[in-house]
Amino acid sequence: MDGSERADKAFDFALNLAKTYGAKLWIINVADKSTHEEMEKTVKDVISGVHIKDMLDKYAELMSKEIFDKVSQKSRDKGVEIETYSVMGKPAEEILSYTKKMSFDLIVIGNTGVGKAEQFLFGNVTDKVARHSTCAVTIVK
Repeated sequence: MDGSERADKAFDFALNLAKTYGAKLWIINVADKSTHEEMEKTVKDVISGVHIKDMLDKYAELMSKEIFDKVSQKSRDKGVEIETYSVMGKPAEEILSYTKKMSFDLIVIGNTGVGKAEQFLFGNVTDKVARHSTCAVTIVK
């Protein structure tokens, strides 16, 4: 979950699936480390004497809490048990690593909608997860 519209759609899909099958739902939020580090460098160039890393870490923590609060309420409303996990790193790698560690049966992920040129050059989280997952992957558009 990254708070985007596509992630919300994927969550709603996964929530309905979990409700239908009486499954527990795990929600993973990965703060993108490379974006975090780039922001830290940029802000350091503009502001000196401020603990930028601490500020960015706190911001990532607050964003994760906001996302988890939202999904927790929706889950309670549907009667679905959830667990949440938040980490800083490369999103695709963290999702794949945690999925393997927990032996999940299915990953539900939103379609990122990245442009064709950017996807060709860099790939995207959804593509990497779908190609390298050890379990089934459902991509929600």
